Amino acid sequence: MSYHGSVTCSWCTHRGHNKGGCEKRKTWIKENPDSYDAQLEAARKSKVQNRKCSYCKEPQHTRRTCPVLKTDKITLKERLTNSRADIGKILIERGIGVGSLVCLQEGYWDDQKVCGLIEGVLWSETDRVSMVKLSVKTVAGKTTGYREINIERLDNKAYNSLMVLSPITPELVEAALPIRWKNGNDYKEEDYLPKGQPRPWCFQTNESR
Repeated sequence: MSYHGSVTCSWCTHRGHNKGGCEKRKTWIKENPDSYDAQLEAARKSKVQNRKCSYCKEPQHTRRTCPVLKTDKITLKERLTNSRADIGKILIERGIGVGSLVCLQEGYWDDQKVCGLIEGVLWSETDRVSMVKLSVKTVAGKTTGYREINIERLDNKAYNSLMVLSPITPELVEAALPIRWKNGNDYKEEDYLPKGQPRPWCFQTNESR
């Protein structure tokens, strides 16, 4: 049975519609403009007319139906796909992936180098070559947590640089790249499409970055 066939109107008791869509109620309200139901309907319409979208702050629609949000989601997917293609290319070229033996700076203020194995990639927050989120387990058994690494840096002289001591094969790296990540569908919506705030880096033009 369809939804409409199972609904019973609380106003006229007929099946197939609810109170909000009841034609008999609408007619009765027009004929009785001072009634309580007429006042409720007027208040509802006023609320709808004065409603502002939490995303774009424009009136008369919600985030769920926001045309700006729909366009931004398309833009976001396209730009994440392009940016992640660049990341994937470098990861493959350098052999960076789970199982790679690497060397990195231990702390931001401590330039001592530590070696370890990459044991995880935080894909949903890996969106630029300068912010690849890697988890490294050091030879001492300590896990660094997810570190933001610039995979273009080759000098190993900064906290966010990485030296690859023993790369994994390009085939293994490529096989480990998640499909949803590559096609731009894996991301934290609250980070990229926040309520009523400026869009982040991926919506900026090359000139304004």
